Amino acid sequence: MSFVRDREHVELLKKSAERIGQLQNVLVDDRNGQVLLGNHRKFADPTWPERRIKVKDELHKELIILHGNIQRQMSKEEAQHRLLRIANILISRRVCTKENVCHKIAELVPWSERHVERLLPKEFKHSTGPKPKKPFFPNIIRHTSINREVRTTLSLTTNKEDQFPFANCKCKTCENKNKCY
Repeated sequence: MSFVRDREHVELLKKSAERIGQLQNVLVDDRNGQVLLGNHRKFADPTWPERRIKVKDELHKELIILHGNIQRQMSKEEAQHRLLRIANILISRRVCTKENVCHKIAELVPWSERHVERLLPKEFKHSTGPKPKKPFFPNIIRHTSINREVRTTLSLTTNKEDQFPFANCKCKTCENKNKCY
């Protein structure tokens, strides 16, 4: 993914550095000098202080960039790009399969598995099939003639003590004690 410079952000960084100083260093890959975090800071001031980081491999590099950008609002497209790269690296290393890559990534990044799954393309999502429909149980409306009709029609039991939820009403506002639930 190529870096897109936001001129407004660069100008804000210049003003901020003038007023309060350069608070965060630019993070640079020790292997090749590539800026991992802080491209805007470098555009604002090419002499912005750097901190070199030992990057083990491409996976480690992507994780550093992703974690470093948590402090700023990363675009959805950039987050998707980074997560897709991480998914492909993990799969190519046989750390996990496409079916459980979201779970594995969620262990590495500060986002939930569900958020990771939302950002990755379809082929990386769990294939659980359609969700089963919940059974429909309509709510019984309190204190209506319909309730009395339902109670008499259903005749739940012959034993008066077992006629829950209709017997022995505990309703504080009920005028018809023992006639509603």
